[in-house]
Amino acid sequence: MERRAWIIRHGQSESNAGLATQSAGSARLTDRGRAQARHGAAAFPSAPDLIVVSPYERAVETAAPTVERFPRTPVVTWPVEEFTYLSAANRKGTDNDTRRPLVRAFWDRADPFHVDGEGAESFAGFLERVRAALDRLADGDAPFTAVFGHGLFQRALLWLLLVGPVEPTPAAMRACRAFATGTPTPNGAIVPLRLDGARTWTSAVRTDHLPADLVDALTWDPAE
Repeated sequence: MERRAWIIRHGQSESNAGLATQSAGSARLTDRGRAQARHGAAAFPSAPDLIVVSPYERAVETAAPTVERFPRTPVVTWPVEEFTYLSAANRKGTDNDTRRPLVRAFWDRADPFHVDGEGAESFAGFLERVRAALDRLADGDAPFTAVFGHGLFQRALLWLLLVGPVEPTPAAMRACRAFATGTPTPNGAIVPLRLDGARTWTSAVRTDHLPADLVDALTWDPAE
């Protein structure tokens, strides 16, 4: 049976807006992000069979209008949260400008097994989570799944669909970052997938459900 999924990036968060945040998962949506979430919910032509939500607050808030629109659809939490490669200590109370040198140092190091500290994960661990999510979607019982997640997770998933199985090497880490940098997905963007033997995405990254004034610039700031 062919399965479909929409991989949906959360709406604009406090971190995306440049505000200081206390932890990787605690950033809330801005008013703009909540508007993007409402338009995302309205984009569904029919009810999804399953709604998957990251445990991070901004993804939960983005899913809320869709959950409200389709109250009979089961809602589950999967580990599809964003790649958190900075430790809790290095994130607490910081904004994008403060984090940027740390972010650059992490990626320049290109060590796929490096863990920055408590609350962080390695690139190798992140890739395994993305692979696991793809397998879970492909092998599950739901014909149509809506996944509310995050930008880098979304782009790493697309990268894996392009390159296929890959080992967590420094070269793979650099390649994934290059793809993510060159393939930004705006807040609220939808990536439609077809999960059969080929495992492909079925169209370009979608933002047509958002009014023009709610489509964020096509840039990627990894410090967000």
